[in-house]
Amino acid sequence: MSLNATNPFENIIKVKGPNRSDYEAYSSKCFFSYPPNGTRFQTGYLGIGPSIVSGRFHLRYPKNRSINISKITLSLKGGESFSYSKLDSVQTVNNNFFESNIVLWSSADLRFTFKLDDDLPPSFIYNNIANNVSTCGVIYMFEAIIYNNTGVHKVIRCICPITRWSLPNLVKQPELLTRPKYNNRRWNNLTNFGGGNGSEIENIIYHAKLENKTFNMGSTLNLLVSLILPPTFTSSIKEVRLGIKEYQILQEAGYNIHLSKYKVANNVHKGKEFIKKLIIDEKDGKIKEIRYLLDLELEIPKYDIMPDFDNTRELNHANLEHQLKVRIKFGRFKSLILKGEILIKKSLSEKKLDEAIKNGMIYNKT
Repeated sequence: MSLNATNPFENIIKVKGPNRSDYEAYSSKCFFSYPPNGTRFQTGYLGIGPSIVSGRFHLRYPKNRSINISKITLSLKGGESFSYSKLDSVQTVNNNFFESNIVLWSSADLRFTFKLDDDLPPSFIYNNIANNVSTCGVIYMFEAIIYNNTGVHKVIRCICPITRWSLPNLVKQPELLTRPKYNNRRWNNLTNFGGGNGSEIENIIYHAKLENKTFNMGSTLNLLVSLILPPTFTSSIKEVRLGIKEYQILQEAGYNIHLSKYKVANNVHKGKEFIKKLIIDEKDGKIKEIRYLLDLELEIPKYDIMPDFDNTRELNHANLEHQLKVRIKFGRFKSLILKGEILIKKSLSEKKLDEAIKNGMIYNKT
């Protein structure tokens, strides 16, 4: 049996679909479109509810160039992919972890639906690639193969973006910020330029704790930092920098390669914003210790940040970490650095979550 696709161009109904740049293999006569009234292939909330990708595959051959089609297959494939330069060649490594196949056959506008596995990771591409690595990420792609009586007539490939969601974190995971070892070495090495004793940093008592290390994209991070300085510490706080660094990591042959680390959020607080208190010794009236209370705040971006992988199937090559960093500057050469791991999630707003629950789009977690 064959399909004679003879739809004239003048009868094409305008449809919304992916951009030309989303196609790896393209033809103006064969293309994909989103579901009616849709702006993307995916519907549902992958990660917290059932999710599918659906749409149409269109054939638009003019009457004078009709073809006989014996079969059309469509696949949705997902996997990790990274390419890197080695000597004079480009090496590509793939880890395909998802594939679903169907045979399309009904009309010149071929509807399709694929159900997504609940533990699929979202699609992403590392955006700051360093060293000799050119691309790295998780990609989902449609592949339509059109067969005629003699074999494969045409292959069309198009990227299918997949988004993953998380429920709001109801269980708090506290995180204590700690001072990295290199901070001690750097302080000791630079203190000769700024004066003072290299052991000063060891005498600083600090406490910085996040009540919950998990944050939603677009939310506000609040952090209280308390410091107790010895009376011999003559420098005052000049400024405090609070920022988030995103580490995009490639795992290969048992090693972690930090492809990129960059600031996705940063805020500067000046010294006059902090509460300072001198503790006086009642016996001799001298300063016993100096106390600071730092109330810090940081807006987490809504878009220019990648959410951490949450309850997904294990990836072989791609990994992601987010780190909160506090730099407390006492002068030109002296900074106390505190770090802690945080998790960034993509969650629904309270209003959208309520609507999704009412519409049965969220799994029952009870």
